Parts: sequence; structure tokens; C-alpha cells
Amino acid sequence: MKLSSFLPVFLLASSVLACPDHGDVEDLVERDIEISPRSVEPDFDALVARDEEYEYEGTEEGELDARSLDTEGDLVTRATSCNNGAGAGVCANKSGKCAGGKFYAGFCPGSSSIQCCVKGAKLPSIPVGGCQKYVYTNGYKIMKVFPTLISSVGCKGSRAYKSDHAVGKALDFMLKKIAPNPNATKMAEYIMHNYGSLKVKYIIWNGKIWSRERKETPKAWSKWRKYTPPKALGTGCNARHCNHIHVSFF
Repeated sequence: MKLSSFLPVFLLASSVLACPDHGDVEDLVERDIEISPRSVEPDFDALVARDEEYEYEGTEEGELDARSLDTEGDLVTRATSCNNGAGAGVCANKSGKCAGGKFYAGFCPGSSSIQCCVKGAKLPSIPVGGCQKYVYTNGYKIMKVFPTLISSVGCKGSRAYKSDHAVGKALDFMLKKIAPNPNATKMAEYIMHNYGSLKVKYIIWNGKIWSRERKETPKAWSKWRKYTPPKALGTGCNARHCNHIHVSFF
């Protein structure tokens, strides 16, 4: 018998075996019905809860970890630069170390414990209480040029006579060496020559005064006007300003 005579019978049998019966079809339909709602309506509560597990953990790319900010001023310390007029520095807590430098108050945001760490020559501190910021900033600018002459600096203070100290607009640079002191004279003349940028009103040094308030032009200290102290000061060295340079600011 030829093989071709069996072909129709073989094809018919294959089609019968491949076709599922009615019961199998119903099972498939029921399962599709069960699966479809889950694929269309996900469990949002579960998704939100899962997302919350991963919030605020930070990443390797440097997201902020709140746990690193548990000390006062740490954020300011890491984020803020400063300049006291004599040099650039970094804001840091004064309870720590300022390697190769010194802390200066009044140049950083935040609490008084956060101060400007400036490396270099350790200049005398200017008290900031009641002192105008531009005044003590300019004071440090002056001392940067003459870092070894000054022992201490005063700013705001009451006086028995009219004085810019009362409003925090004057500095007294107390000298390590009293007059005659050629270097102190150079310092006084330097302040005079830079009256514009420093906002200088007048200068008193060793019995003489130079006043920009009177529209005086820069000249050698020897040609300054004679200074007469207020009676309340007396006539001693401090009254004549032979132990310190007084600078008033506009």
C-alpha cells in the first residue's frame, strides 16, 4: 500500500489530539479572569510601604546623611569659608584646633562658638561686642601689615567725653613699645594713606592728630596738627597717645 493513502487519516487524528476539550477551555477562562484584576489594579499600599523602606538612606553619590550633622555648627563648619580681613579661613568650632593659625570671632554665621580659623600670623583679637563689623575687619587688615607691633586692641567702650568708642567706631591699637617708635609712626602713616578704603575719620598718635573729617590731605606724621587731650584724660602718656594709635572711622 502506498504511504499517501494513510496521510488523511494521520492529519485527522492529529487535529483531534491537539484540540482541548470543553472543560479545559473553561478552566483557562476562569484563570484569566483571576489574573486580569491583579495586573490592572496593583496593591499601591504595598508599593508605598516598600518605597518608604528606602527613603533617606543616602547613596554613594553623596546624598546628605542626617546622622553626620549631630554636632552644633558642623554643617556651617563644612560649608562656610570666611575672611577676617587679614586672611581667608574656614568656619569651625573654637573648641577644636586651628592648626597653624588662630580663631577670630565675628566672621561666621551661627552661634558664637563658630569662629573663623585663619592660618598665619596670630594677631591680637579685637573684641566684637558692640564694635561695628567693618571697623574690626579693617582693624585686622591694618594689623596684617604690621603683625608684630600690637599687644592688644580696644573698640567699644564708654568715655567721660565725646568719643567714637561709644558707638563702636574707633580702635585703640596698644603698642608693645611706646614712643618714640618709628615703626608705629609708619603704621599711623599707612592708615592715613589708606583712609579711603579703610573709611578713616581721624588718627591720633604721639601727641599729633590727622583728620580726614577736616578734609586734610595725607602728609608726614611730623607735619600733623598738635593734639590736645580732653581734660578728663589728663596729660599722661595714655592721654597723649604715646602708647597707642587711635583710629576713628566714619
